[in-house]
Amino acid sequence: ALSTMLELICDVVVELGTGLEFKSDMPKFSALVLADSQRSIQGMRLEDYMPYEEDVLSLKQHLLAEPEDGDHGDVRSGLLHAKLRDSMGNHSSVELFYVQYMSIEGRNFFVGIREQADHGVTVAELPTFEEPLARSRRARPPTPRRSTQQADNASCLAWPN
Repeated sequence: ALSTMLELICDVVVELGTGLEFKSDMPKFSALVLADSQRSIQGMRLEDYMPYEEDVLSLKQHLLAEPEDGDHGDVRSGLLHAKLRDSMGNHSSVELFYVQYMSIEGRNFFVGIREQADHGVTVAELPTFEEPLARSRRARPPTPRRSTQQADNASCLAWPN
């Protein structure tokens, strides 16, 4: 039930063991980090895909911290913001939704991973100029690039003769 809830809001859900290692192969996670699908990630740790030490420390602090009341039977959950590194070296901002559960082996975790959208200025809003392709030998000055909305509104752009 816990993993099903996470699947509703996350791109990928992984199951981690007591040492934060992947308990089994996770094909969706492999696809997220562009890993070779033929290579098993079982036994690897989530932190192996985290490029920043402060994210690794935060992950361990939140997931591996002892409960204040000492009761390991309680379900603990939370949210972390971190970066993941894919196999090409690109970094992605993600949200890590985690839920702890107890098994015979000890504490285990379901971690839902959701990529964060870039909330900055979109490229279409930036003032840019591009060189038009010359129809003839005469040169033309750069033309401002239209935003996506402007391009949708104009079905055809014609050059003046």
